[in-house]
This record gives sequence, C-alpha cells and structure tokens, in this order.
Amino acid sequence: LGYNLHEKLAKKAGLSGVRLFLTMENLFLLTNYSGLDPEIVDITSGKDNLSSYPLPRKFTVGLTINF
Repeated sequence: LGYNLHEKLAKKAGLSGVRLFLTMENLFLLTNYSGLDPEIVDITSGKDNLSSYPLPRKFTVGLTINF
C-alpha cells in the first residue's frame, strides 16, 4: 500500500517527490488445518507437536524522499 505526496506540496518543501508505503506479510491464514500453522513441523519427526511458534506477522513502513 503506498501514497505519493502531491507534486506541488513536495516542491514547496524543496523536494522532487515523496512516497510513503506500508507492506504486510502473514496477516492471516486461510486453511482447514486444526493446528496453529500447517507449515510448522518438527524437523526430526515430521509431525506438528505444537512446540513451535507460527510464522510472525511483518509490518514494514517506509518513506522515500527524492531531492
């Protein structure tokens, strides 16, 4: 998700462009699996023993400024 600041506002600040963005990963999981996450299994047994944490959610916020 991103937003570019209007060019007139950027020029008033002495910039040629400004962009604000947000990226998100692993927000939700759609599955009929009854455990926490079907991708998490014990390496040695190959089974889900509910001892591992599910994949984390990631949020990244960024700002791009062009002079």
